Amino acid sequence: KLTVWITANPDGYRLPDATLALGRAQLAAGKAEEAILTFKQLADDSLSKNWGPIWGARAKFEQARAQLAKGELGNARSTFRAAMSAAQTAATGDQPDEELVTLEAEASVGIGQTMVQEGKFDDALSYFRDLARRASSDAVRAAAKAGEGEALYLKAKGTGDVDVLRAAQVALAEAN
Repeated sequence: KLTVWITANPDGYRLPDATLALGRAQLAAGKAEEAILTFKQLADDSLSKNWGPIWGARAKFEQARAQLAKGELGNARSTFRAAMSAAQTAATGDQPDEELVTLEAEASVGIGQTMVQEGKFDDALSYFRDLARRASSDAVRAAAKAGEGEALYLKAKGTGDVDVLRAAQVALAEAN
């Protein structure tokens, strides 16, 4: 029904919301390729129809999630970076928008998550530790510590190293 509504209302006020919802539904239904295309269209439309930078950040983040689900780890990493940059660009003023802070944090973690999924735990650890050091908000810092904890846990799981497992527990506790 969303597709029908989108087609019937190409200039509708709720078109960005409907397109975002459609892409999320496609992703939830396991149709990652369709979702990628929908989110790409949302990103393109956010620029051409002047919907504002927050829509570009949302679209890029969701596109990266779809690429991650499809196993396109390099593309997902690049798109997560674009989403993080878009969220930072969209954040203006003294009171940062909570959604933009969350998008930046989640995109930051997404970059490292691609490394974890590739089994590049040392790269992920380096990335998350650096991210925690240069984090611009508590949300990003906590997300980085959680990512570090996950990478350490999975590394320990593979090697059986108890010291690494303890380090994972500490990192996850610090994320809280």
